[in-house]
Amino acid sequence: MAARILVIDDMADFRMLVKTFLLNEPGIESIDELAGASSDDDIQQIIDKDYDLILLDYQLQQHDGLSVQKNLRKAKCACPIILLTAYGDEKLAVRAIKEGAYDYLPKTSLDQATLVKSVQGALAEQSSQAPSQALFGDNIQVKGYRPIKLLGRGASSMVYLAESESDSNQVVLKILITSSVEPRDIERFMREYQIMSKLSHENIGTIFDQTFTEDIVFMLMEHLQGGTLKNRIAQQGRYPLRDATLLMIELFDALHYIHQHDVLHRDIKPANILFRESGTPVIVDFGIASKIGYDENLTAEGAVVGTPAYMSPEQAIGDGASSQSDLYSMGLVYYEMLAGRNPFKSSNSHKTMYSLVHDPVPRLPPEYMHLQEIMDALLAKKPEQRFTTGAEVA
Repeated sequence: MAARILVIDDMADFRMLVKTFLLNEPGIESIDELAGASSDDDIQQIIDKDYDLILLDYQLQQHDGLSVQKNLRKAKCACPIILLTAYGDEKLAVRAIKEGAYDYLPKTSLDQATLVKSVQGALAEQSSQAPSQALFGDNIQVKGYRPIKLLGRGASSMVYLAESESDSNQVVLKILITSSVEPRDIERFMREYQIMSKLSHENIGTIFDQTFTEDIVFMLMEHLQGGTLKNRIAQQGRYPLRDATLLMIELFDALHYIHQHDVLHRDIKPANILFRESGTPVIVDFGIASKIGYDENLTAEGAVVGTPAYMSPEQAIGDGASSQSDLYSMGLVYYEMLAGRNPFKSSNSHKTMYSLVHDPVPRLPPEYMHLQEIMDALLAKKPEQRFTTGAEVA
């Protein structure tokens, strides 16, 4: 299988040099670039893309490569990491290897042959250690399905693209290994299926089945091949007004349907909006969803639930969520589509949540100011000042 490589370096010219050295090498499919990875969101994005190798600069502008490496390992990133530095410090080399780096290469004396040798060695070692038949993990089998690739990994679950052995149809399998998690994680996983199985809407992901074995519980879900809204925004930047608004009408209508069925999503964000091949937007990932008015007792009192850059102010201070919280999060998604950026996101999740609570409602670009009144009502700090339902927004 062709390898996918990530280069993390704050110098664009060095990233280009690395790509020039490696792009024509056999067995390498793609080389992505990042200027840094200072936030939890950055780390999660790297994990979600499941790279085969990471080339990591030690001396980044706002943080160091060893801390990034440590955070990647804490987040269960198992791919090899080659640390790059401008200094020929042997003590640093020893420390890097001791903390899990595959290799250490001084940037000042780096040449193509040295880089290629290290990269191919890391990829070969990774390939030799990969299980021959069980992408699902050691001693884990899902009867009737062949694993194709890992799509993502959460704190307690793994998501795979798989193929049915009976009809070769591709599906998504979300797996929870019951022996490695707390009972509340299993209960939350089961509730996600119970919630999604009762929802039937064109703009909500379809869930087919849930099955238990002695070691795992897994859900079988629709495979959405059109990618995420997050990736589309990253690739194309700001959306045209008409395209963004038509998309939002569908999504606010879907939120209205969800709330009518007494469900709160609680984690609306571009990464949880996927597309079918037809272009239909679909809300997915009800892993932290809750029934309205139901004291689930699955999170500690005052706990913050959601993704910091997209949660509502009341979620940020631990006051819990309501249907207006979901509307707020979808409003942030709409703003990002029109402005090309999240207005509150920073490198530090605490700063992000402080901005959510205290900063004024962001202003739209001048050409979209006729929508500012709608945005003000979506992103009002107090829930009672926002729209009441998704249908009202649409």
